Amino acid sequence: MRYTLLPLFFLAPLLANATESTPSEMVNEAAKALRANDIGKLVTAVLGEDNEMRSEWEDARKDADPEDDMMLNMQLSMISNPDMNEMLIMQSRMGASELPAGQELSQTIGFAPMMVMGFTGGNPALAQSPELTFLMGLLPDLQAWVLTANLNDADKAAQSTRLFLEGFQKLGITNAAELRALEFDEVVAKAGELATVVKEVLKVYAIDLDAFLDTVKASSEGDTLTLNFKMLGKDRSLAMPMVEVDGTWLPKTFVAMQEAMMQPAGGGFDDFEGFDDDFDDE
Repeated sequence: MRYTLLPLFFLAPLLANATESTPSEMVNEAAKALRANDIGKLVTAVLGEDNEMRSEWEDARKDADPEDDMMLNMQLSMISNPDMNEMLIMQSRMGASELPAGQELSQTIGFAPMMVMGFTGGNPALAQSPELTFLMGLLPDLQAWVLTANLNDADKAAQSTRLFLEGFQKLGITNAAELRALEFDEVVAKAGELATVVKEVLKVYAIDLDAFLDTVKASSEGDTLTLNFKMLGKDRSLAMPMVEVDGTWLPKTFVAMQEAMMQPAGGGFDDFEGFDDDFDDE
């Protein structure tokens, strides 16, 4: 679960089918698809033409879990009902006002180096991996953004909540039965509409996802995937060594983490054969 701390964008190559595309081809196609809010193409770009999502959706439609449907119905009954909007907006205002001020959040982000060392098990090689080195370099700009984003601004919370609710309600999905009645192509079309809504919500906090996606360019040389993009007002570049495992491209750092997690008691990152040597040679 700790890996969810890594930006999802950088984990996209984890799903690239090595037999159908290179990691750079997958990232470029995925960025174009998300830019166009085309979730169907996004799924194909990331998982390949022969992915199982369509069949998995059909199985989910047939084997509905009553408890899951009950929970989903409770959630949908609130966010799909315009009569609930003002109450939910009021709750969002109250929740935002309870968040720490920007200065406090910025200072909290400053503790990230110590958190990273704990996350890496104290292994110097892993702490110096390209992905974590990149994230550490991003911290000052992230701190600056937090100071201006006003995440605890009640008016922004109300605005973003209203945008989301009104956008979601246009989808016309009010309960689990209506959702399960949709064919797979209809589901991905609805997901594309929702992506448009989410992008508008993010803009309230000065996050322009489309502007970011317009800058994404990926390239491959040997076993290294290089991502170039603009984030937080600056041009960025990240080069990640990749390995092919069972037909799937994986960042070498991620493989090392997974291997370390499976080590018996007393094992750790130092016991992952070749990992230290690979990074020491760079």
